[in-house]
Amino acid sequence: MSDKTAYRGSIFYFKETATLASLPINKDKQSDKDCQYVYIEDGVLIIESGKVVEAGSYADLKNKLAGVKVVDYKGKLITPGFIDTHQHATQSAIVAAYGDKLLEWLDNYVFPSESNYSDNATAKKELNFFLDQLVRNGTTTAVSYGPLFYNATDIFF
Repeated sequence: MSDKTAYRGSIFYFKETATLASLPINKDKQSDKDCQYVYIEDGVLIIESGKVVEAGSYADLKNKLAGVKVVDYKGKLITPGFIDTHQHATQSAIVAAYGDKLLEWLDNYVFPSESNYSDNATAKKELNFFLDQLVRNGTTTAVSYGPLFYNATDIFF
């Protein structure tokens, strides 16, 4: 058996040339030449030593799969990891908490919830939950506001 792993499923990714300005504004079919993304209904992603070495349709790559472990994700979408450029690591417990006005919301929900991070055990439990949720939902890169407390920030890192 090879050290390669192949993942079979629907594959979607943007081309290197894609920019916000070049993405389609409606779902009308673009020409393949102008299309800034790739969607393969029955695709294969081949990974070796943690890196993508090949991606394409199953029909084109099936002959390269001899001796390769194939993980079947048919009916599922395979994408690159998501990037979240603004979130607060200490606010998992108050997602969707009601607040009529910003200061009311901060005083009644955010500050009391964040004060719990002064306890190392709570910080570890809550921050692990937060990080697990990022990965579980496909977020592999994030810019995060961390905890107010030094020990909690150390735990977060």
